Amino acid sequence: MTVMTVCGRFTPLVLAVLLAGRVVGHAVTLDECIGAAISNNPDIRAATERVQAAQAAIREAQSAYYPMLGSSATYARSDNPPQAFMMMLNQRNVSMQSDFNHPPDTDNLALSLGLKYRLFDFGRRGLDRRLALGGAEISRLVLQ
Repeated sequence: MTVMTVCGRFTPLVLAVLLAGRVVGHAVTLDECIGAAISNNPDIRAATERVQAAQAAIREAQSAYYPMLGSSATYARSDNPPQAFMMMLNQRNVSMQSDFNHPPDTDNLALSLGLKYRLFDFGRRGLDRRLALGGAEISRLVLQ
């Protein structure tokens, strides 16, 4: 078998392994060539990454069943008469003897914490989960 037929049938990586084996005096077996070709096959690596992405999609679909916790904080400082009046009113700190047209600088800090849970979504979460499971099964079969 000549070098040209080896290049035509095998990948350049296998050829490099064969040539490296000749330089150091080590004979390369067919099993070693097949093992090197399988371990460095980009299609197998891509299929493995698709399986991992499908498993991440399953976890994402299952996360729709978890409650969502959110928080926010805002701070404002103003000497604008309407805004300052509303801030003082919101803080229950309004004095009717104060000058409403020339208010002092007024600070307002608002903190909030919220919890949301979806009770009904017309079957969307279950459908997303089943689609993710099907995609993972397809990716697993492609890898095999």
